Amino acid sequence: MKTNVKLLVLGPVDSGRSTTIARLTDKSNCDSIALLSHLTSQRENENTINDNIHFETQKYSFNVIDVCGHCHFMKNLITGLTKIDCALVIISATDLNQQITYQQIQLIQTILGIDQIIVAVNKMDETQYDKKYFDEIQHLFHDLNSLVFIPISSLYDENILHSSTKMKWWYKQKYLCEALDSIVLPSRRQKPLRLPLQDVYKIGGIGTVPIGRVESGILKLNMTVKFVPSNITAEIKSFENGQMDSEAHPMDYIAFSLKQKIDVSQLHRGYICSDVRNDPAQETVSFNALIVVVNQYPDKIVENFQCDFNCHTLSNIQCRFLELSNTFDRRLGTPIWKKPKYLKYGDVAAVKIIPLEPICIETFKDYPSMGRFIVRNNLNQTLAIGLISHVEKKLETILHEQARRHRN
Repeated sequence: MKTNVKLLVLGPVDSGRSTTIARLTDKSNCDSIALLSHLTSQRENENTINDNIHFETQKYSFNVIDVCGHCHFMKNLITGLTKIDCALVIISATDLNQQITYQQIQLIQTILGIDQIIVAVNKMDETQYDKKYFDEIQHLFHDLNSLVFIPISSLYDENILHSSTKMKWWYKQKYLCEALDSIVLPSRRQKPLRLPLQDVYKIGGIGTVPIGRVESGILKLNMTVKFVPSNITAEIKSFENGQMDSEAHPMDYIAFSLKQKIDVSQLHRGYICSDVRNDPAQETVSFNALIVVVNQYPDKIVENFQCDFNCHTLSNIQCRFLELSNTFDRRLGTPIWKKPKYLKYGDVAAVKIIPLEPICIETFKDYPSMGRFIVRNNLNQTLAIGLISHVEKKLETILHEQARRHRN
């Protein structure tokens, strides 16, 4: 079975994005014509995100997350995406005005943490496959890291599914499918353990049994773990859901018992289980995020606005908007208003939020499932959806304060 890869595909209107996707999905059948028609219709209707497109290369099975053009890019980025493994950016070799695409690449690198990005320089046929145009496009992005450039012509299927005979200067270098097969997927097993608790039970003869899904790292028998925000530590005694192995890996649902006598009332849904010896989780003091306001509300979102916060297995945690930093152009991703007085429907904004109850969250870049959240009002209406970009943690705050006092 081939490894599944989530591929974000983006590019401006008229870059040939739809045709390129159709070429990748063709594989000797005629369904690409219908797909191309569908993608073109999406573009005309300014649809948000299409995630029902699949294709296979020799090594991987790709699930395409297609962001349709520049329109509402920021809104789509925040509201529609789960964790993305890599990105394919499609641009035209004849268009030297790539400011918007440049800024969007910066955003997906910094906010989504995507560090494997292929830039397909399309429409090389319109330049008579002249290397000069390809080099000029490359130069526009010269100060962005981790970009792999591939010249293609989606109209004539040059350098996509096989090497091109029209670009001798690209001889022996990778065509698009080969470049996609060269992507290296990071293993979530290598990351520190993060296991958000979904339920906690008391079972006769066993004791307290937490249940949750491993989001990263490995949970092992006899491992000493910490539950945050309570900071209770305990050793893993046994797995209680028929798990015969001595380890639980990412995406495994696991019920486990503890060697220490921990009362069921001491652990709650939303607590994070982590390894005390490997970057253990910490309580959150405050966090910065990018949000999009997705609903009308009688009261505008202002500083000190209180709301219900929902993230991973946390639900209805009281939080307060401490600061409204910037609003952004939904198309360009550039700041358009510093320190806005309020946020309204459709706004994309950078904000700082403080929880009014003890919680543990992480950045979307480091732990995607723990870095997306929903903000609701007291009527349970969704007001905003966001991605966490930075977390101020309790231990870090204490250490900074101790260092400040020492300096004084």
